Amino acid sequence: MDAPRSGRHVLVVHHAHNDRRDNGHACNTDIMSRTADITVGSGPPRTVTFKNTWSQGDYWTLGVPVGLKKGSNTVMFGNASAWAPNIDRIELGRVVG
Repeated sequence: MDAPRSGRHVLVVHHAHNDRRDNGHACNTDIMSRTADITVGSGPPRTVTFKNTWSQGDYWTLGVPVGLKKGSNTVMFGNASAWAPNIDRIELGRVVG
């Protein structure tokens, strides 16, 4: 990910998932969130929670604040213990102020 300048930025993550836990009630299932570990450069991973979007094809956005250096930055998403959300795209915004 290329940042035009060093400093605080926001990763705008477009994500979807529809995880539900069977609790024995056909019309009242437990809605579940998914998490992903986001690592920027050589920094430590940060666990971020993505809410259920009620559909695999209904993408919502979540802003994740990150510190980036000017130029190229490596951003990795993962989850070693469960499914991460389905990610459609990521946009970069600069924090002003």
